[in-house]
Amino acid sequence: MNIDSIESLFIEESRFLDICEARYHDSYVDEFATKYVNQNIHIESNKYKVFSYINAYYVNPIKGIVEERLTKGDYHCDRVGLYYTCCGDSLYYSYHVVLKEIDGSDKQGKEWFCPIKHFKRIDIEFDSVYKEKQRQIELEKQRKEEEEQLRQQQEEEKEQLQYHQMLVKKYGKANAKLIEEGEVRIGFTKEMCIEAWGEPEFKNTMTNADGKYEQWVYGWFSYLYFKDNKLITIQDQE
Repeated sequence: MNIDSIESLFIEESRFLDICEARYHDSYVDEFATKYVNQNIHIESNKYKVFSYINAYYVNPIKGIVEERLTKGDYHCDRVGLYYTCCGDSLYYSYHVVLKEIDGSDKQGKEWFCPIKHFKRIDIEFDSVYKEKQRQIELEKQRKEEEEQLRQQQEEEKEQLQYHQMLVKKYGKANAKLIEEGEVRIGFTKEMCIEAWGEPEFKNTMTNADGKYEQWVYGWFSYLYFKDNKLITIQDQE
């Protein structure tokens, strides 16, 4: 085999490898596009950098390239294309996925050009998966809130029952019912009146021929009068 034949074989082998590589890239890009293009995604992580452009459909190799952090949020995978990428002073083509930001009104805003090889490392979730996860999180949060409300309700009911039992034990069932309803009756002790109405705003002491009396003042026109720790008069103008 002469030198020309060997050189020809090397050329053919190089062409074959180029064809294989091109087919591999085409297949890889097609598979990627099928999976992501026209999908809405949510990006949770913002630690990866991508090239960002505003309203640009192709990359100007000299101007307009701004490297920023891809922010956490919702995006629409618009397309996959072959774009220039800068590496030092060199320019070369690589496949990028073009992401469009989605704001609260579902309008597409700023575009981000992200190399596919970098995009694969970004912490992303498809919109439907992300929304389902958020729904599950909200349901779990709601469940815990309902459990806490139930626990508090049960605790309050337990305390009310214990309080009722204490009143019945100290003052009897009839008086306990009056106290729980916020009512006072002639003959109540000071302690029973405090249970029903709470502490008075003022206390006044009066003395006459019949002895010493104590007046408790509750707001406007509500008074209780005691003699020897017994309620003898109720003055309550509603």
